[in-house]
Amino acid sequence: MFMARKRSRKREKKVVEEKVSKPRIDKKLIIGALIILAIVGGKYLSSQSENAGVKPVDTLIPQSSVVGLYETLNRPSTHEPGKVKIIEFMSFYCHQCYNFNSLKPELEEKYRGKLEIELLPIYWGEGSIKPGEAYFIAKDLGMGDEMRDAIFNANTVEKRDVGNEDVLISLARGIGLGDEFAAKLRSGAAETRANENLQLAGTYRVEETPTLIIDGNLKVTPHETGDSVAKMTENLDEIIKEILKG
Repeated sequence: MFMARKRSRKREKKVVEEKVSKPRIDKKLIIGALIILAIVGGKYLSSQSENAGVKPVDTLIPQSSVVGLYETLNRPSTHEPGKVKIIEFMSFYCHQCYNFNSLKPELEEKYRGKLEIELLPIYWGEGSIKPGEAYFIAKDLGMGDEMRDAIFNANTVEKRDVGNEDVLISLARGIGLGDEFAAKLRSGAAETRANENLQLAGTYRVEETPTLIIDGNLKVTPHETGDSVAKMTENLDEIIKEILKG
């Protein structure tokens, strides 16, 4: 009996020691931590709720009134009453861009003085930045359209290497540009501008060419019209007409 009591006391003593050895949890610290978590969580949920409600910046032309197939971008509008501004991301290696280049003059004539198209050459994969540089240099020298057409024709029809500086210089001479063009192309005078086009294309999530950004926040590509550039041009015509009506 004595031994049994002794063992019992030893067990009780062990339990007490175990209880004492366990770290004590401060209830005040727990409550404080819960309060901090509640505050941080509340701010996070609030910010998520606000972000979920972000809408595209209002434009001077209500988006609901614009007929056509396009993607609305959450970017500021550049719209000016009575004018439509288009940024055209294109590639001199792109057959669809070549086709659109032949269809575009009709639109420009139809909306003469009301349509402004800015050409921004980019390239994909194994293409070269050089055609874009050549276009910018020729544009600065007052012959951008002529150089654009010459590069397109050389690549698509004549199957020449438009990434080669000598080929581009030859094309430039063919439209009346001489040593100044050649010197600027060889020195990389327009390389920075050409690279900036690629960076800008990334901000607009450009995934195909041609990609047209209308008035800063309407995005049109051949994809919306079954990859048909002819139908894309008809779609673009409708969009321009609707915007100008507003």
